[in-house]
Amino acid sequence: MSHRRYLPLNHKWRKDKNSFDGTVEMRLPPKSFSGKDILSQVQDLEGIILNYSLSNIQLVEKCFGPQRHDHVFGHGGGVRPKDVTGPIASKQELHHENVTLREKMNNMESEFKAFKELMLKNLPPNVQVTASTSNTIEG
Repeated sequence: MSHRRYLPLNHKWRKDKNSFDGTVEMRLPPKSFSGKDILSQVQDLEGIILNYSLSNIQLVEKCFGPQRHDHVFGHGGGVRPKDVTGPIASKQELHHENVTLREKMNNMESEFKAFKELMLKNLPPNVQVTASTSNTIEG
């Protein structure tokens, strides 16, 4: 299969016979499936136990049988374990997590600042901190 198939229809390489296999690529790219499309296709399957250590292709083959090179199911996205293991976090949950992480970062920055001030206060008298950058200590 020519991978030029995945290029836009008006791409110059689709018509370039000399640089490739001597053919002009006229086929349309195969349909891509979103995670929701695949979930709707596999929701009725029973008896399949998902293994998180499976690669994408192994997961697809476990659900849909062996794949051939001329017809690969879900090419360009495929099934990821997170697509079939549960709901995706809502915007509200993601926002809450973002706010929480931002607060933790602010706390860490203030602790670092306090630690830095304590270290600078306890430096021996013969050590000088240059004014140009507070990260450079000379002694």
